[in-house]
Amino acid sequence: TCVKALADAFVPVIKFQYCGIDIDLGMVRMPCESIPPELNISLEKYLSKMEDTKDMTCLNGPRVTYELLRRVPNIANFKVLLRAIKLWARRREIYSNIVGFPGGVAWGIMAAKVAQVYPNMCPSVLLEKFFSLYKEWNFADPIIVVPPDECQAPSGTERYVLAWDPTRHHFSKRPLTVITPTYPMANATFNITDSALNVIRSEIFRASNLTQGISRGENSYSELFAPATFFKLYGNYVQVEVISSEKYLESFSGYVESQLRKLVERLTMSESGLYIAHPCTRHFGPVKAEPCAGEDAYEGPLQTILFYIGLKFDDALVKAMKESGRGVELTTPVMEFLSGIQRPDDKQTLVKIKVVKRRLLPEWVKQEYGSQWKCGVVQSADHGQREAVKKRTMGELANAASNGSMKRLKAET
Repeated sequence: TCVKALADAFVPVIKFQYCGIDIDLGMVRMPCESIPPELNISLEKYLSKMEDTKDMTCLNGPRVTYELLRRVPNIANFKVLLRAIKLWARRREIYSNIVGFPGGVAWGIMAAKVAQVYPNMCPSVLLEKFFSLYKEWNFADPIIVVPPDECQAPSGTERYVLAWDPTRHHFSKRPLTVITPTYPMANATFNITDSALNVIRSEIFRASNLTQGISRGENSYSELFAPATFFKLYGNYVQVEVISSEKYLESFSGYVESQLRKLVERLTMSESGLYIAHPCTRHFGPVKAEPCAGEDAYEGPLQTILFYIGLKFDDALVKAMKESGRGVELTTPVMEFLSGIQRPDDKQTLVKIKVVKRRLLPEWVKQEYGSQWKCGVVQSADHGQREAVKKRTMGELANAASNGSMKRLKAET
């Protein structure tokens, strides 16, 4: 279900859901007449024969996975750790590459780094070490699991792809740098904003305190994996409303979602005293749109999809602004964002943006957000399967804690 082709993306994919699980399906034109039964995608001979950079970037996804598994000392422990990290990141609203948070590849690389640093530890201890390591990490330094000199371009490919280079200023100056372990090396967190990093660090601090509490028997894994209550975190929210007929709504709302991180950057760079602009990692709707001017010109009944960005202001800066006679003003970044996504000749789509106080959020939005969780589990057509994943993850962590030679942890059962 929910099949969508992103042909013009940096990495072209077909996005869809299978049994309630989100899947990105890539396509690569391999430089061979037929696909051998045992295809080794890590072989550089395939890269050197590719003529299109899109094929190379698409192939890089599975090559990164292969390389991560090759570089970690204990694959079984790494898999449990990564499953736990992904579960935690999704529930804490910090898992979404498209809106400016780390995606699956980035979290995988970060987990692999921890597995390398602590090669002899069981999954439960690795989980605690994950948060303690990144709690103290200097994010000006890149997170790398393979030395750059081991990811050089195969002969004949140098002309195709611009790979990450730490010696170049525009490559190194990003809030968070997580480098893929294959050629062409790339920053898997290039979309990350300063605001997103502030949110991530806050969540890592919370998780570090909880995992240390778990090791002392004072906290439980249920607390660690508890879903974030996004619509209780902030007092004000930017509401981005996408309006169109059913024919255009899905594709245009997908485009707007891909641009939200630019709105976040504009908001945080404005002189408004804004400290955090936290985009919700999911959208709401579609639902029937409210009547609007010019509705007859649209090709069918209007529907709407909503996106939200939580706002947190620096109280001291806001106070200083008010004392100097200036108020909080977000109009300029909003208008700049709208001018970049709305074409004057487009009569079939409309975007409205406004700031909404928490108490004035639409009730159906809060209900839809709450309905995705049941006992902390994402609701989907395959609820049972997701519940099994949750139980398996927590069970494996608990077993590792009780049987591990490095440390004994207590898990909630």
